Amino acid sequence: MLRHSRPPEPECLRERGALWTERWIAAPARRAWRWPRYGGTSAQHLVTEALRAMSAGHCAYCDGFPFTMSTEEVEHFRPKATFRALAFAWSNLFLSCSQCNAAKQRAEAAGFDERLLKPDEPGYHFERYFIVDFATGALEPNPAASEADRSRAEYTVRAFGLNAPDRARQRLRACDDLTRPSDPVPREEAAYRFMLDALSG
Repeated sequence: MLRHSRPPEPECLRERGALWTERWIAAPARRAWRWPRYGGTSAQHLVTEALRAMSAGHCAYCDGFPFTMSTEEVEHFRPKATFRALAFAWSNLFLSCSQCNAAKQRAEAAGFDERLLKPDEPGYHFERYFIVDFATGALEPNPAASEADRSRAEYTVRAFGLNAPDRARQRLRACDDLTRPSDPVPREEAAYRFMLDALSG
C-alpha cells in the first residue's frame, strides 16, 4: 500500500454527489447498491477512471498491477451500507482489486475497525508501518514502529488478506521481475512498487 495523493473529485460527484447521497440515505436498507448515471454514462465508470489516474492503475491496497488475477472495483473504504452518508464521498473511494475488496468485506462482517490504514491519510507512508520479508514475500509490521502503528499494520494485512499464500507468492514473482538486470520494469508498470522502493532504498 503506497501513499496516495488525491486529486480533485470528478465532475459527476461534484455536481450530483449530494443528491445521490440524499437518495441513498433515504433508500430502504435492503435496497441493492447501483451506481447512478451521469451524462449518459455510469458514474462508476467515471469514478473508476479518476481513481485509476490516482493510483496509476494499481490496486490502492495491495498495489497489484495489472488486474490479471482479479477484477478492478471501486471500493468504499468505510462501508456504504453502514456509513451511508459517505457512499458518494470522493475521500471514501479507492480503486481496489477484487481480492482485496472481498477480503475486506469478510473482515468487516463484525463491523468497521478504525485501525484500518487508509492510503491517503495524513502521515501515512509504507515504511512507517511495514517491511517486506524478501524470503517469503510477506508484509510484516515495521519492528521500529510504535505499538499502535504495528497494531494498525497487523490489522490492515489481515483485513485485506495480504499475506495469503498465493498473494505472497505473487509478490515474490514480481520481485524476480523487478530485479531482472537485462529487462528492468519501469516503476509505474511494476506490481508492488513498495518492493522496488525497498530494494533501491
